[in-house]
Amino acid sequence: MYESSDINVIIEKLGELVAPDEYGRGMILGEWEGSTETALYMYGKSSQKMRAAIASFVAEYPLCRQARIVDITPT
Repeated sequence: MYESSDINVIIEKLGELVAPDEYGRGMILGEWEGSTETALYMYGKSSQKMRAAIASFVAEYPLCRQARIVDITPT
């Protein structure tokens, strides 16, 4: 599955889902690709609103099957 999948599809869709709007969600500002996983860095005013916006896509898209969503809070 991973060899035939395109991470750009995920980046594009998540970017659309969290695009800034009247709810003030966020945006994807970076990515990192390692040997066993890829990280997308999404920034916004509310991690709860961003999580809600992407929840159904992450749950349904096969390449996101083992995705971890981690909040990073500035110190």
